[in-house]
Amino acid sequence: KKVEKKLKELNKDINNTGGLEAKLKLAVGARVMLRCNVNVEKGLVNGALGTVQAISETRITVKFDRITDPCEIEKVKRKFMVMKNVFVYRSQFPLILAFAVTIHKCQGLSLDNAIIDLSENVFSAGMAYVALSRVRTLSGVHLTCFNPKSLMVSSCSIKEINRLRQLYRPDLPQYAIPTDCGNRKRTLTGTIDEPQAKNQKNMPPPKV
Repeated sequence: KKVEKKLKELNKDINNTGGLEAKLKLAVGARVMLRCNVNVEKGLVNGALGTVQAISETRITVKFDRITDPCEIEKVKRKFMVMKNVFVYRSQFPLILAFAVTIHKCQGLSLDNAIIDLSENVFSAGMAYVALSRVRTLSGVHLTCFNPKSLMVSSCSIKEINRLRQLYRPDLPQYAIPTDCGNRKRTLTGTIDEPQAKNQKNMPPPKV
């Protein structure tokens, strides 16, 4: 019972289980993400996004966004520790649902549309920038929530910008350096102007 309880806790986060779900619920047309490197040269790498085209007991056919031809994904086997001297071997398709992804997982993507949550869930400097810069155009950005404190900046980055400005562009002003390094209060003070906020609300929803 103790092992079962611990395994149930581990299953809440697939990072604890070799990137494999205990139960994988998929359907044709579902958006998915690959959770391990299958073929790096081909582009089948951890984080690759695609759409399910077919499902069988032994393989799942996925059309990945950056690969021309559909790919067949087979099960992989992973070993992970539940507790001391207790291990589990799991065989599963290395896929997860990806209708939504974390900011960290979307790094490197270029999107036409994105619904972005910039609320209190942003916890690291530069995260808001990464999320916003994934979208090709401003009209493709749709904010479900915006907290100015989510626009956190790195003190080290500001120091470097100031150093370069002083060296090459002394005519430009220096940025104020936050004194609370490592604190969540390192934010930019600017907010969205009211007209821009209204336009944001009136924008049509992204095409799925």
